Amino acid sequence: MNLTTPPPVEPLDPEYVTELQHDLVRRARKKRRVPAWTPVLAAACGIAIIVAGGVLLDRSNSEPAPAGRPAIVQVPAGQSPTQSLDLGPASDNEASVAAVACLAKEAAAAKPNQYPGGSLDPATIQLKSARWIKALGMPGRERQLVQSFLTANDVWFLCVDGHAVPYQGVGDRATDDVVGSWSWSEVGSPSALRATFAFRSLAIVTRVELRIRGINGASPWSVVSVADRAGYVTAVLPDAQARHGSAQLDIRGLDKTGKVLFEKTVG
Repeated sequence: MNLTTPPPVEPLDPEYVTELQHDLVRRARKKRRVPAWTPVLAAACGIAIIVAGGVLLDRSNSEPAPAGRPAIVQVPAGQSPTQSLDLGPASDNEASVAAVACLAKEAAAAKPNQYPGGSLDPATIQLKSARWIKALGMPGRERQLVQSFLTANDVWFLCVDGHAVPYQGVGDRATDDVVGSWSWSEVGSPSALRATFAFRSLAIVTRVELRIRGINGASPWSVVSVADRAGYVTAVLPDAQARHGSAQLDIRGLDKTGKVLFEKTVG
């Protein structure tokens, strides 16, 4: 795998053309439901999405809590502070070590004939991006490595800390600017609620934000920049405020002007 040579970058269209194309594609997609991007590893391999504590649900911020369940606070988006998780690109050596680990684990877990011959050969897989983000809610850890890859047969996939992660379950690939998979878990002592969101997006999306709302408060918006139309973002809320199982996750995708292109509440 040649990880020291950056992959070729397609020439960018002028800003006006990009925005105009975006508007036209969205309108056409709603009518024709044309897929917006290449199938991901999760779809190709049948990876299940596991969400600790329950199944995926869509619920608006104004919907009342079910009977017997504490009400989740309603905090307008603009009232939560933001915190960037971006720590910059990984070095070639850091990216290479993690890439080899991720590919080896995926190859070992693959079913017979799951991949066309040679498609997981490190010599033919293209490393598209490798970036560090802050490791929120992970005692003893300061950062996490997020990488994206493209196989020889054009299967795109995402790795976090050397492990392949799926990104489907939230959003519609035919109509939305962002799709992804989320999970949550209890971490630390005293315990806190940690949420994660792995995603793929359209090119016009430049950052993705995630926050947790519990029964007594909300976390700041965690913000990550988009690299290779993808990324991974985490948020943490003290359990006294979250009460695991009685919380919701707010997800947003924004363009470079700050315009919100995608909004979803899950949990």
